[in-house]
Amino acid sequence: MGEQGNHPVVRRNVNVIRDPPRQWFVDYLPVTGNNQIELLVDGDDYGKSLHAALMGAASEVMLTGLHFQPTYRLLRGNGHDLNPNHPATLLNTLRKVAQKGVTIYLLVNQFWVDEWKVGDPIRKKIKKEGHIDWYLPETSALFVGLKDFPNVKCRTDVHPGFVMGTHHQKTVIIDKKVAFVGGIDLTLVDGDRWDNPKHEIPPAPPVGLAEDSDGLKSYGPADNRCFSLPEHFWHDVQCKVQGPSVQFVLDNFHARWNHGRLFKNMAYKEKMRTRYVHMGHGEVYPVKYLDKYYEAEKVGDERQMFPRLDVGKQVYQDRMRNKKSIHLREYAKKEPPPSVEKSGIDSVPNLPGTKIQVVRSMPSSQYVDGKQKPVWDLSDKKWERSCKDAYLIAIRAAREYIYLENQWISDEHIWAELKASMRRNRDNPDFRIVIMLPRRPLAAAGYGSDQDIDLRPHVKGVMAETKSVDQFGMYCAVAPLPATRRDNIALSDADKKEFGPDTAQIYIHSKVLIVDDCWSLIGSANAGGISLLGVFDPRKMFTTGTGSVPDTELSVAVYDKAFGKKFRETLWKEHLEGAVPGAVPAAADMFRDKMADPKARVQAAVLFRDQNAKGGEATRRIPPYVMAQMREHSDITASRAGAVSLRPDSGVSFTCSAFQPGPLYTLHYRWVLEDQTGKRWYIRALETDRIVHKYGPEHIAYIPSKTAAALRRAFPGGGKAKLLCRVLVTPKGLKPKASSAHDRDYGVLVELPITMTPN
Repeated sequence: MGEQGNHPVVRRNVNVIRDPPRQWFVDYLPVTGNNQIELLVDGDDYGKSLHAALMGAASEVMLTGLHFQPTYRLLRGNGHDLNPNHPATLLNTLRKVAQKGVTIYLLVNQFWVDEWKVGDPIRKKIKKEGHIDWYLPETSALFVGLKDFPNVKCRTDVHPGFVMGTHHQKTVIIDKKVAFVGGIDLTLVDGDRWDNPKHEIPPAPPVGLAEDSDGLKSYGPADNRCFSLPEHFWHDVQCKVQGPSVQFVLDNFHARWNHGRLFKNMAYKEKMRTRYVHMGHGEVYPVKYLDKYYEAEKVGDERQMFPRLDVGKQVYQDRMRNKKSIHLREYAKKEPPPSVEKSGIDSVPNLPGTKIQVVRSMPSSQYVDGKQKPVWDLSDKKWERSCKDAYLIAIRAAREYIYLENQWISDEHIWAELKASMRRNRDNPDFRIVIMLPRRPLAAAGYGSDQDIDLRPHVKGVMAETKSVDQFGMYCAVAPLPATRRDNIALSDADKKEFGPDTAQIYIHSKVLIVDDCWSLIGSANAGGISLLGVFDPRKMFTTGTGSVPDTELSVAVYDKAFGKKFRETLWKEHLEGAVPGAVPAAADMFRDKMADPKARVQAAVLFRDQNAKGGEATRRIPPYVMAQMREHSDITASRAGAVSLRPDSGVSFTCSAFQPGPLYTLHYRWVLEDQTGKRWYIRALETDRIVHKYGPEHIAYIPSKTAAALRRAFPGGGKAKLLCRVLVTPKGLKPKASSAHDRDYGVLVELPITMTPN
């Protein structure tokens, strides 16, 4: 696939069908072996690991992030340690590192609260001069707090465009040997990113919310959104990586730094000034006023530039030169061929240990030190969108389960792959797709409405392909509030309505995909538009993300069976509040069982709940493809050959042959005979002799002799009638009600014309 005008098109044929594990990786990027990876779930784990690594740094530390906050505490005690001079705040920790002579590089997102105002002169200053104080006083305070250290360098990064692309990567690199990658920002903006798997709030409200010297509250800036409370539960994932893959995270930082702008702190100042007011008739009055303005102050080293990575021999590289001899799994193809021809140096299966591929979302052009695309990206595209390709490849390869945990899941191609994966695996009763996401993804992230992404058609499409109610589920997470805290925590109206006044959502911010207990993805890239493709058409920015200015993202794709299994079990144990069964289907089904309990942590996601709520209990879970097969392959046949007629010596039985959807479903039959006036006559089942005007299991019925005689008397000259059978399908174990308003949707009406012969 190529570029179509200004609209980038995702590579839909990126998955080369080869022996595992090659099929799990993007074909135009290197894969490294012999890595070590440590899982860090929630801010508590990450804070402890990062603090220890920072304190052990010997030469250099490189940090990227969306926000940095000086008062963010990497280490927490009982939740009340709010002193701005706490030794483990980000600012104090970095000061200790800098005092040892370690060089620190801080690279932060550079954008502005009113970025939509295209013609605003402040926007131009942000894009050209690196100002950040208007939007991020927290980060500005951190930079200023470190300005006395000449070995601390600070820069900002942005992609100018219709909507300025966010620098969204969250990485830390220490001594070129250790890299932290994931979704956790070191900030309190939009919510405190620190939490632990228990998701508990101390029974007493925090005390000592003192302001530091910069006027910033220790728990974060003032915010009129109730989602930004310090008590906001926050679930996220980071990982610590060591080995050859660290060099690719390092090279990414070098590229971003080289592109970044010199940081300028816009110092806030006040000065009394005089303006003259003309009152007419030559009268002029001087008016004193207080002028409030910003003045730029340079901080950092504008000349610092890094060399780019030259891929070494120890790194796997399939150069894919002879593409004609390689079979590519295209977007529309259903199944790969049993074997394919190989080309190039295909050594991934032989790589030792944990295999890792670094994937990114990165725009083209606008770069100081050559093009952004590194030498190790062998695609023919001008920019990199391997984060999206990684999502698509893994979902296509799934044969056992897909677990997607993400802040946004709005990309239409990812949903299309989920639907195709369900269709491909629906005959496997153990196949599962489990999705975990926030209850209110966009509003909780600061947007005005969750309707910017309407996933209903996508959810409905995946559910339509399921063969069992258990194969697909979408969930969110909640946590209780102590009774002593309910008065001082401002829940949103939506949360109060949804969960009651004593429960709040656990905000799912992670960007995680795990497939078949062997492949996993951890990073900063949401499964949505601006994280994957950028923004060209603002009407589609939260769905397709079609555009030319994406957020910068970085994730790691990991192939390691032991790690994948541990990763899934760790997350599921947290969400399900305890040990999980070893078998994936049984563990996945616990999510559905939990959501039936209003006090459980796991609850049905809004769209999934609404979709499930449609229809009665006996009919709401039947996939449309089952009904389509029922309508096409159901009919009534008579035991007597030839035209069916009602004669004195009738003795004929009728069999309804309906499509059999398999052992997961039950068919129910309801029979009736209707004469030419519309009057209905009851008939009986052949085996049980039960009158079958209500649903039952009998698929063979007959017209009793008394009914036949009564019909002949009612129509002595003969006439027309029809035999009707309504076949209703339900999930196994569910019985239909005596009458159901949903019969027409989940039942098939089959009829057979009958001729009534004259007496």
